[in-house]
Order: sequence, then structure tokens, then C-alpha cells
Amino acid sequence: MGPEGGLFAPPTTGVALIVRKGPKKNIFGRLSGFWSEERNLTVFLGIIILYFFILPSLGSLAGESLTINFIANLVYSLLLLTGVVALTRHRVIQGVFAMIAVLVVSVRWGRLVFGGTLLGGWDIFLSLVASLAFAFVILGHVYKKGPVTSHRIQGAIAAYLLLAMAFSLAFFMIEFIIPGSLPPLLL
Repeated sequence: MGPEGGLFAPPTTGVALIVRKGPKKNIFGRLSGFWSEERNLTVFLGIIILYFFILPSLGSLAGESLTINFIANLVYSLLLLTGVVALTRHRVIQGVFAMIAVLVVSVRWGRLVFGGTLLGGWDIFLSLVASLAFAFVILGHVYKKGPVTSHRIQGAIAAYLLLAMAFSLAFFMIEFIIPGSLPPLLL
């Protein structure tokens, strides 16, 4: 093309206009989009590996540092609060799970700030409920109709890690309620 048109055409005005097609999405629309895409199952697996394997390892190396606990609680809180958006499109169920997420985050942060065992049982129980809810969400995405992709396989790994976490939390809950009820080898 010549200088009068195409790539070499001079701009008609000095201001560039950006035209956005479709309705503007709010933050919840963007988060819902994040969780509903298959490729983000891989991102979720990465976050689970960070939360379940890397941060606890760093915590044991650093001697239960407050910074590591803060980062772990921050990662867990972000997971809960963003994941609840994608749980379902039904507002009532979404509201119930949002309340569970807010309770988990509140208890977890309260336990970090105030310490002690008062909030320990609630933290374990609510984390158990949240782990099962996340496993439900991830398995819902994994078992949708469509081709099996690497993202779905990694999502299934994430869901089964969450189920394993739920079982470990159930054992911790039993031990918290009835101390000494489990043999030391299981802990």
C-alpha cells in the first residue's frame, strides 16, 4: 500500500479512540471469568502447590516465622475469596459459600492475630468445609463435557490434593475434639 492509505496513512486526529465492545465487567465478572477458564486450573494447581508444599517448607526452615504465616494466610484468603465467585451462578448458593469464605478468612486471621486455641477448632472445621467446596468446584470444571486437556488433568490433580487436605483436616478435627484419640504414628 502506498503512503496515502493502509499502514502509512496519517492519523485523522491527534487522539486515539479505544472502542470497547460489550458491557464493562466489574471485578466479580473478571474473577468469575478467571475461574471459569480451563487454563486457570493449572494456575490453581500452582497456587495449591505453593500453599500446601512450599510455604510450609519455608515455615519449617524459618522456624514458624510470622512473615511466612502472614503470606500463607494471604494466599489462602485470596484463594477463598476469588474462588467463591466461580462456585455457582445461583446467587443464593453463591451467598452461602461467600459467608463460609468470609468466616474462614476471619477465623484464620483472628487466629494469626490473637493466637491461642480458642479459634483452632473453628479454623480446622471451616478449612475442611472450604477444601471440600473447592474440590467440588474444580471437579465440576474437570468433568465438563469436552476434550481432555492438560489443564483438566492438572485441575484433577488439584482437586484430589484438596480432597487429601480435607481428610487430613478431618483427622486434625478428631484429634482437636478428642485429644489422644489417634495413635501418634498417624499424626
